[in-house]
Amino acid sequence: MPEWFFLPLDELLVLVPQQLIPLVLVLPTGGVLLLLALPFIDRGPERNPFERPAVMVPGGFAVLFVVILTLLGSGRLFNL
Repeated sequence: MPEWFFLPLDELLVLVPQQLIPLVLVLPTGGVLLLLALPFIDRGPERNPFERPAVMVPGGFAVLFVVILTLLGSGRLFNL
């Protein structure tokens, strides 16, 4: 079993068919690169998060995706 911080990635590898594993390895890397580039992409002066849906909606989906995968992985970790 992986450590707690690798549970979402491990669960993603468990859920995806074996033919798509290279794609699964590229998706988290692309997400991290996008997060690193985001300050350069969104140069707007607005600071209120609710006025920036182009950033907050994908970020919310990413957080929800990681939480769901973590819960699924923890169920497998604790034999639930």
